[in-house]
Amino acid sequence: MNYSDYLKLKQKQWAVRHGLSVDEKGYLSSYYENIFGGLPAEVEQMFRDADGNELTDMAGRPANMKALHSSSALCVNVFSYMRNDAEQALRALGIDGLLAGNEIRFEYKNTIIAGSRPSNLDMMLTAREHFYAVESKFLEPYSYSPNILKSKYLATDGLWNGLPCIHEYIIGMADCAEGKHLDYSCLDAAQLIKHLLGLMRNESINGDKTRFYLVYLYYDAPDDRGAVHRAEIARFAELMASDNVNFKVVTYQEVLYNLNTILDYSSHKEYLDYINERYM
Repeated sequence: MNYSDYLKLKQKQWAVRHGLSVDEKGYLSSYYENIFGGLPAEVEQMFRDADGNELTDMAGRPANMKALHSSSALCVNVFSYMRNDAEQALRALGIDGLLAGNEIRFEYKNTIIAGSRPSNLDMMLTAREHFYAVESKFLEPYSYSPNILKSKYLATDGLWNGLPCIHEYIIGMADCAEGKHLDYSCLDAAQLIKHLLGLMRNESINGDKTRFYLVYLYYDAPDDRGAVHRAEIARFAELMASDNVNFKVVTYQEVLYNLNTILDYSSHKEYLDYINERYM
């Protein structure tokens, strides 16, 4: 058993302890059951306005948010509780020194190429006109990732302005039928680069790399696959630094530790008990 299988088993055991019906693949009958306190209406609308199919059953496959191992459910379970206090959420991510946070949005869309599918960030936090774009991962890094960056991203004029080193790296990668195959096996570098391209084209940011952070938030694993993942993250961070992109890496274990330190237990007992039992 690898650590990913172990985490799936832990999630199923959590569901059984709480009297929830779970199928053999780890899906609940409703995504409301998968979220602390149920999915808030305003958060549900954010997902419905996006195009990631997180809430919709597709071709006999349950909605992603019904999965106990869903990274979107993990992100919502941890951060929806603080959706009206982005400053608290930023502190949980280890980002301090801000007087006030403005808002938290889930499934935040950035257009990369007009008419094409946008980049869907798991979460966007804004504070003092700065943007913290969060990509959340749970078990995904511990299974194979194809890491394909499609040819259309290389064929679009002006898309790589301000990112010459990253562009040069992409050009040097091996060609495949769809585009370029990036040399990562655990880290979904292609997805992160698409998020970066979307951020660079965000009208509020206007190409100013000093105004945003690309935050990679993941659940760490102590096995061999986890070690490969951490090494790839370090290599990707060097690539981002080559073009002065603010790239921050945080584990969910760090976030949960921070929350237990920041929040008064007597005032937030139900929430802390939930996330600690389920994810610690």
